Amino acid sequence: MMSCGTACSCSLQMQFQQRSSSARQKKLPAAASPAASRICSSIPEHDEEEEDSALLALLRAHDTDAAFALFSSNPDLLPCSPTTASRLLAQLSFNSSFSRAALVLQRLRARNALSLLDANALSLAAAAAARSGNATLAHSLILYMLRQGLFPDRRAYTATVARLSPASPRKAVRLFDAVLRHLRDRGELEVPLSCLPDTAAFNAALNACADAGDCSRFRQLWLEMQEQGCAPDSVSYNIFIKMCARLGRKDLLPRVLHSMLSLAGVAPCATTFHSLVAAYVGFGDIATAETIVQAMREGRKDISSLLLLRDADVSTTTTQEATVDQSAALLDDILLLVKSTGNQDQEVHPNLLLPQAYPPNARVYTTLMKGYMNAARIHDVLATLRAMRREAQTTTFPASRPDHVTYTAVISALVAAGDVDRARAVLDGEMAADGVPANRVTYNVLLKGYCHNLQMAKARELFATMLETNNIEPDVVTYNTLMDGCVLTDDTQGALALFNEMRSRGIAPSTVSYTTLMKAFAAAGQPKTAHKVFHQMQSDPTRVKVDRAAWNMLIEAYCRVGQLETAKQVVFELVPAHGR
Repeated sequence: MMSCGTACSCSLQMQFQQRSSSARQKKLPAAASPAASRICSSIPEHDEEEEDSALLALLRAHDTDAAFALFSSNPDLLPCSPTTASRLLAQLSFNSSFSRAALVLQRLRARNALSLLDANALSLAAAAAARSGNATLAHSLILYMLRQGLFPDRRAYTATVARLSPASPRKAVRLFDAVLRHLRDRGELEVPLSCLPDTAAFNAALNACADAGDCSRFRQLWLEMQEQGCAPDSVSYNIFIKMCARLGRKDLLPRVLHSMLSLAGVAPCATTFHSLVAAYVGFGDIATAETIVQAMREGRKDISSLLLLRDADVSTTTTQEATVDQSAALLDDILLLVKSTGNQDQEVHPNLLLPQAYPPNARVYTTLMKGYMNAARIHDVLATLRAMRREAQTTTFPASRPDHVTYTAVISALVAAGDVDRARAVLDGEMAADGVPANRVTYNVLLKGYCHNLQMAKARELFATMLETNNIEPDVVTYNTLMDGCVLTDDTQGALALFNEMRSRGIAPSTVSYTTLMKAFAAAGQPKTAHKVFHQMQSDPTRVKVDRAAWNMLIEAYCRVGQLETAKQVVFELVPAHGR
């Protein structure tokens, strides 16, 4: 965002250092609120004003690093004016790692000085928190702004809703609803244009509704989006397809694409067809997914008509009437709305063509592969991989070049089929030939195959290749997989050695790690050692959750050696801990 000459920042710092502690005090900048005024007036009138002025000067000179260093030298008092506090947080959020901005927020909160911050700074901080993956902090900042009567920028609450959606979709919807209520209560004339929701903001909320399966709120937001003058785009319809899949409305998929083209006049994107293929794969309708992919390969523009005709054929041959949930039936209303609000002067063509051809990319092919995997059609998985490589090499469809996700899917399919050696051949052969580097997930899948096949020598050799040749750091899943292999081969000491090695690398054990180690000692007839591992799990500083599986493993350890009374005592401890 900004940069500054070194000479300028050094000069400012020297000027500050040359000021005496008895220099005359300057008038504090006006606070953004009465609370901020009280905070500023409570600061001892010594050097804080001068330090704050020096901090602001560094920020205005765009030397954010020097400004943060000055803040760090006295975080209990700096910044002490609304202008400086807001600018410091804004610049750190915009052009620095978010950890620095989070530290500023933490210090201001400890001083009860968050009211120094203006809406722009808080919005930038919320957006930065969302980008960095800290959905909880982003959510808290947006709610704080609403409580303070401030208007969050739409980019901030859009990013926050999008970040919350995968893990907490209902919380994401509630946050978006709270923002809408806040904006509605204040009136359109008072709300800055940059704070009003746009199509992207509504899409984030619609996606959260789809993740939550909340069809009723999905329909309401779709209506409200258009009332706000935000026209649905291709992303909106992609989310609509996702919602249809989520609620089991396979019958609506052809109609969504047709309405999108002929009524709304919205051109699809590559993700639209990926969404359709993923939906049909999810329904187990591999044949229709293949039809879409083949039409894309042929460059056909009548995919919408193909799906409508195919759906009509299926409907005429199906004797059982499908029952539609009352909530899922609301999706029909949206399609009727699209029809009623479409361009009335536009002639509706039943065979409306796509505006262009959409060749399949690696995502589409990989999704089709997953359908083959679910149906145990390994031959088709490998045939698809060959087709992708051939198309990419002949530059027919360069976007179809297999990537690490594709190869991981192929290796997973082969491992699931028990052909681990063929999976290893793909890793060392086609994957290496295409210059696609394997990642940790790829290695973990292959390691799991070796361990389940009791091929621990090959597993350890692959693990060494992963570490030494390819410099890929293992994670807790890697070690859990290897430990499980040791349990399957009755190698208790090997499991313990791996557990200790994992901790020496700074990798925190998971619940599965402890339970697997307990399983190793239980299988070796060492219940007391398993109990020690259990106690270690309970006192783990990383707060590992002791789940029912761990208790069951401890009970099994004592039962294996006939110590039933001790096992009963463990059961009595379990009941108050977890309930009946």
